[in-house]
Formats: sequence, C-alpha cells, structure tokens
Amino acid sequence: MTALGVVDPLAGVGGRAYAPARPNERSTMSDTTTRRLWVAYGPGGVVGTIQKDAEGYAVHMTGRDERLGIYPTMEIAKNAVHSHLKPGSERPEFREH
Repeated sequence: MTALGVVDPLAGVGGRAYAPARPNERSTMSDTTTRRLWVAYGPGGVVGTIQKDAEGYAVHMTGRDERLGIYPTMEIAKNAVHSHLKPGSERPEFREH
C-alpha cells in the first residue's frame, strides 16, 4: 500500500516486490506463463527459431512470416528446422536466449 492508501499492484506478499524468475516470464499471483526461445545457427547465420510456450515448441524459419508448425518435443522441433534447410546442410546449433 502506498502513502496515499492505494494498493500497489506490483508489490508482492508482505509488501515485498515481486519479480519473475526469468526475464521472459510473465507472472501474476494466480498464473505463470514461461516462454523460452532457442535460436538455430547455421554456417551462414541464423536459420530459424524455436519458442516454447503452453502450446508446445513453435518453429519459425528465417525469412518466412508464418510459423512452420508446433511440435510436442524439442527434439522433433529441432528436426523440423533441420529438415527445412538445403539438402546436405549440417544440423544447426541451437542456443537458448
């Protein structure tokens, strides 16, 4: 509560400030959603991304507006990125951001 008697919506339990554990985490007292992002790097730079959210692992390829798809596991999502590269391409390196 502030000096004017107004409840501060950013104050946590006991008046302590509440901050999410990760910078890309959105939290409220009753709901927490975590989104994680991996960037796929090939020899020429970024080739795509994988974003984990409540739906699964969403794959986006560089240079395309629409997402490639949503996959149930990270390994399947990585395979989807690799399968959409030029034939003979090495598997990209995936780094979490």
